[in-house]
Amino acid sequence: MTTEPTTMRYLGWLFAAFALLPSQALAQGITGQVVDAETGAGVAAAQVALLVDGEVHASVQTDEDGWFSLRVLRSGDFLLRTRALGYAERAADPVRVEPREVVEVRVELARQAIALEPITVTGRREDPRHAATFEGFLARRAVARPVGPDRVVLRTDPEMAAAMTVRDVMRWFIGRRNCLVVFMDGRRTSWPVLDLSASWFEGVEFYRDGFTAPFPYRGEFCGNSSNYSVLAVWSERSSPR
Repeated sequence: MTTEPTTMRYLGWLFAAFALLPSQALAQGITGQVVDAETGAGVAAAQVALLVDGEVHASVQTDEDGWFSLRVLRSGDFLLRTRALGYAERAADPVRVEPREVVEVRVELARQAIALEPITVTGRREDPRHAATFEGFLARRAVARPVGPDRVVLRTDPEMAAAMTVRDVMRWFIGRRNCLVVFMDGRRTSWPVLDLSASWFEGVEFYRDGFTAPFPYRGEFCGNSSNYSVLAVWSERSSPR
């Protein structure tokens, strides 16, 4: 820490303090800046405390540029303790304040890495959007886009409400590949789902590319090919009661 006598530079700063906070401008005390020892930049939110006989007599937090001002009610010898997050703690610096004197100081702090405790895992859960359940279907529906190659629709949506069969619902979807892998209630099926009544189902999902479909629908083969589209239907009995 360096200490300087009152100068014209400081007087200008002090007059500004009187203009901004006339009721709290210093008549006697310590003012200055806390800076990074490496860069010289002001350290914001540093805690500066004035100690008298080991007890905190006054304390303040630096502003965004590292400046602070402490009022001292009597002259004498004091200790100035400065702390900041991310910086090494330094020993308290002795400062003497004479009667009617304002002492200007510059406090340099050295950076220090903060040792943190390792994280504690408090729980794990599967992302519901990748669950092969009706709840997973509803979670996918909540974030699904209303248009595009990947669709998630409910029986109340126009795509299903006006359809006679699942095949009619499929006509709303674009970009179907030649090979279609079908799931019913989360499990792959060979049933002729396309010809079943749309009214039997709570919802329908379609994904043009199995590689980008939710996890339960990936890794399948259609004949000898891994290049396929996905159709997934959810029946009434799969709905929560």
